[in-house]
Amino acid sequence: MQPEVRVSIAGYRDLVRVGSGGFSMVYRAYQEAFDRTVAVKVLTVELVDENAQRRFQRECRASGRLSNHPNIVTVLDSGFTDDGRPFITTEFMSNGSLADRLDEGRTYSVTEVLDLGVKMCSALAAVHAAGILHRDIKPPNILISDYDEPALADFGISAITVGPEASIGTSSLTPLHVAPEVLEGHPTSTSSDVYSLGSTMYTLLAGRAPFQLSDDDALMPLMRRVVSDPVPAIGRDDIPSPVMDLLRYSMEKQPFSRYDTAVGFGEAIQATQAHLGYPVTPLRKPGTRPGDFVLPPPVATSEPLTPPPGDIMGASVAGFGAAAADVAGDELAGLAGPAPTPATAQPTGPAAGPGTGPGTGPGTGPGTGPGLAFQAGNGSSVDVHVDPGADGAGRAATGPPMFPAADRRGSATGPPGDSTGPPFDTPAPRSSKRPLVIGLAVLVVVALVGGGLVLRNRDDSSTSASGSGSSAGGASGANSPSTNPSTSGLNARFDVAGYQLDSSTPAAGGTLHVAIGSEPNGWNPAKSRFYSSTRLVADTIFDPLTILTNDGWQPYLATAVTPNAGYDEWVIELPTGVKFHDGTPVDATAVKANFDARLNSELMARPLSPVNAVTVEGSRVRVSLKQAWPAFPVALAGQSGLMASPAFLSSSDESHPVGSGPFVFDDSSYKRFNVKKNTSYRIPDRPFLDGIEFEVIDTSSDRDALLRQGRVDVAYLADPSVVEDTFNDDSVLVASDALLVALIFNTKSGPASDLRVRQALSMGTDTTRVNEKAFSGKAHAGSSPFPDASPWTHPDTQRRGFDADGAKALLAEAGFSSDHPLTITLLVDRSLAQTGIGDDLVLQWKEIGVELTLKAEDDTVTPIVDGDFEAAVWTYDVPTDPDELYVWFHTDPGTAGTSYNLPRISDPNLDRGFEAGRKASDLGQRKTAYGTVEQELIDRAPAIWLAYLPTALAASHRVVGWQAETSGGTGRGGVPWATNIGFK
Repeated sequence: MQPEVRVSIAGYRDLVRVGSGGFSMVYRAYQEAFDRTVAVKVLTVELVDENAQRRFQRECRASGRLSNHPNIVTVLDSGFTDDGRPFITTEFMSNGSLADRLDEGRTYSVTEVLDLGVKMCSALAAVHAAGILHRDIKPPNILISDYDEPALADFGISAITVGPEASIGTSSLTPLHVAPEVLEGHPTSTSSDVYSLGSTMYTLLAGRAPFQLSDDDALMPLMRRVVSDPVPAIGRDDIPSPVMDLLRYSMEKQPFSRYDTAVGFGEAIQATQAHLGYPVTPLRKPGTRPGDFVLPPPVATSEPLTPPPGDIMGASVAGFGAAAADVAGDELAGLAGPAPTPATAQPTGPAAGPGTGPGTGPGTGPGTGPGLAFQAGNGSSVDVHVDPGADGAGRAATGPPMFPAADRRGSATGPPGDSTGPPFDTPAPRSSKRPLVIGLAVLVVVALVGGGLVLRNRDDSSTSASGSGSSAGGASGANSPSTNPSTSGLNARFDVAGYQLDSSTPAAGGTLHVAIGSEPNGWNPAKSRFYSSTRLVADTIFDPLTILTNDGWQPYLATAVTPNAGYDEWVIELPTGVKFHDGTPVDATAVKANFDARLNSELMARPLSPVNAVTVEGSRVRVSLKQAWPAFPVALAGQSGLMASPAFLSSSDESHPVGSGPFVFDDSSYKRFNVKKNTSYRIPDRPFLDGIEFEVIDTSSDRDALLRQGRVDVAYLADPSVVEDTFNDDSVLVASDALLVALIFNTKSGPASDLRVRQALSMGTDTTRVNEKAFSGKAHAGSSPFPDASPWTHPDTQRRGFDADGAKALLAEAGFSSDHPLTITLLVDRSLAQTGIGDDLVLQWKEIGVELTLKAEDDTVTPIVDGDFEAAVWTYDVPTDPDELYVWFHTDPGTAGTSYNLPRISDPNLDRGFEAGRKASDLGQRKTAYGTVEQELIDRAPAIWLAYLPTALAASHRVVGWQAETSGGTGRGGVPWATNIGFK
């Protein structure tokens, strides 16, 4: 406790001490000139030289520049006491501080803490925009105004980081809330302040600091827990897991792994509020909108940029007003010696990577520079050493840090789309010159929405799905793609090799023989998982409500799909007289039954999670959503929109599907499925064919051979070497598509839960080499979920290239070395492609000091979906619309068990990008949001994007009538492929 100091200030009377800090005391006083009660902070040290006075004056100016922020304590006056001691006057907060309320046993709700967090992020954003690091955010330094609003106080240990005032002295820090890197002797940064705010929010929920065991914790064990231990669970049943993830993310041990700006943290809190259905607190940003506060420029000064040794005015003081003094053991009072220059605010772009920034590599941590002694309030002391290099940074910039959307590309502010991971298969050798190339036999968890390829040299006027009088005619009014710019013209995916199918009009009749690559596990579109191949069968039986064209979505089975102004309610209108194959009408009641079946399905509920209610209004269905979702009709072009008979949906027998499509299911046997013409189909003169016979042929090479021998008419091909040969052979016609082969990590457990490990393995993987080894160079090396040619690829995206040295440096920082190598297990199936990928990675990762073990299983799907893996190979469709990735990478409340978020990634920035892209109706806003998604998926490295794998639908020349919008016929949401085709 500080000794009492008698204080006399002209114009102030009735001074009563209410708090104290390292080198100051805080008084409640009466200011005579304005007839008000104020708080007065007075320097208490006896020796006040010119340097100390300058520092105190800088604090006054810094605080004064921020006083117009509604959540920062207002500075009213400054000057000197009668005996020459500097003072600063602020508004008096009679409600005390958050610490006072915690001491009184106050319990904070989740909504209160999130609301307070956004407001403090706003205040902290203003602090950082003024070139200041607060460096002491904690409950005693957040005061409560007379209007019950939180206000950030005490800039006594703030660092002036920019402008002519740039300087720093020693500092007093609170070990309960200080960032680990600062305790290790590294400079503070904007990310350090974010850590302290996250720690403060945790404290409000838990009633104790994250690493606090008791009120009299010994200093060294406490510091070791802060530096080394994971953030513990709070233990309250009412705290949703996304909130806990948010706090853990803000308190990551490495500064580059957490939010590095207050704005980014604030937007992540807002996204969490929206995700949980809580009121979303406005986030004020400096000078960004009319009515927002605008910071005045720093006052120019001729003072030296660096204070002389021994300058003590940067020391901590207690919170203004009624904020209590720091308790013993809860504050570190700064002693002698200049502190290292603090890191300035991070640039608004990704770091250049390992080795490019200050303090690269190991050896920059504690013990490499002169000492800086910190003394605890209980009198014990500990020496903390820092590296005082000219650049002032002490921790390696080991990879692209987190840059929230607002920091990188502008503000981004939540819908699941259908998604799928279609398999690719195992071909047999075709010739002695041909390498054996094997695909992945992968289970599809959810069917993707999607639409056509980039088609070259095609007359798109021939792409009509229905012909004259069809209910599948183009949309009008609110349905027109021109009035829904969020999807118009952006269903182009990855033009692997082009489109070579014949669109001429076929003759009526004939049975088509089709070779596909896999069998389904059932035909119920609300319960079963449709593979790419089996979606070819499903598209002949079930019509979708909408389709995707190169001009955006359009109604198909529905006659209109119309949104309200806010895009959170859609009306689906149905045709009259259309029936399912069992004779029941395709009406509003049937459509509602389809929605209900999906919403009650463990498998299909998540893609439609924004749906709040489905009601029948005569011939129309009204779908009310929990949020805006302009891309909702896109989902209806995928498996979510395939309409089945209500009787079939409720039946336990899934072997005989009943839809309203152009073909009726006829019969099936082992690896064979037959469909026959629907003679009552709603589109006149369709289909042309009398029937289709599907046969499951295990390998692409075998399917291709059967096609060339004339034993089948159409073949689905998923081996890049076969696809290339087919495209170079004029004897067949081909439409191409693509899959994305990825190595996914379990981010929740095992070695890959460390971001540095994932980034190191990503940087240490040469995807070009993987392509050469596993796919004979016929695929395209990957680096992102969006190929370079995708219209969704953001021009500012920074992709992580192959960098073996950088990978080694990251692994060293994560604690791995030749004496203690990283060991990790890769789950693969028994196909030659997956084991080939694994064998190559064993060699590649050995070169960076990693011991990789392959675990080959017949069934890899179950352990992956259940989270029982460390790393695994998986395939995704290259997204037509990025909303398709939502179910795979957005935080899943069920991540503790079965989850479609296979990597178990929980990243509020990523969630915010997905939700912003989902809600936006403006195309530019969607592109900005998905730019964030793309960057986060690269930065957080939940997967290594190994290769874009060409696939194709090949046909003999006698098969004609193909539509450009069939997207190769692989079930990507275009015109159902078999409706218009037939024989010459």
